[in-house]
Amino acid sequence: MTERRTSAVAIMTLALAAAACGPPIRPITVPAPDNPSAAVPDQATIVIVQPTTDVRVVNILDATGRLVGQLNYQSQTAVRIPPGPVRLYATAERQPSFGDRITGTVLAGKVYFATISVRYGGLRFLALKPSSRDDRWSHREQYLRRPAVVMDPARIPEATAALGDAAEMLKGADRFADRLEGAQRDERTIAPEDGL
Repeated sequence: MTERRTSAVAIMTLALAAAACGPPIRPITVPAPDNPSAAVPDQATIVIVQPTTDVRVVNILDATGRLVGQLNYQSQTAVRIPPGPVRLYATAERQPSFGDRITGTVLAGKVYFATISVRYGGLRFLALKPSSRDDRWSHREQYLRRPAVVMDPARIPEATAALGDAAEMLKGADRFADRLEGAQRDERTIAPEDGL
């Protein structure tokens, strides 16, 4: 099956499952201010982009289940986190099985990158780094031309409530990611030296 056909099947799977689980989660994004992905001295910045797929709403959660970012369609967002170990989750709608996660270690003052795409039955959340397979790193500048968005702070409680039980979302993504090995696990791991 070609990559385009696989993506189409995955998107259809997401759409059908979303329709079965109640009203859709509404995007709460607004255009980002100038240069939202700039490095800051006391935190690490992770720029997350959905470069080629059109999942309507992708929620980014931290390890506690707090909503820290959102993407809609082909867009990018920046998440700032303390230096040290990192664990971020990407979820779609209210389906725990759709989730995926990235883990690793990040340094203050560095900018890291990750991409969102689709897999059969869910999302694919991959670190974007020089060692990324499929020559994805060479497309980084092209990916970063996608519109930058941030969450409307006034609407975060609305999105959090609509998402529902974050613990279930994290468990679903963990069930998927914990089965991965080798190159698939490496694709979801950020190393300190991956930052720019």
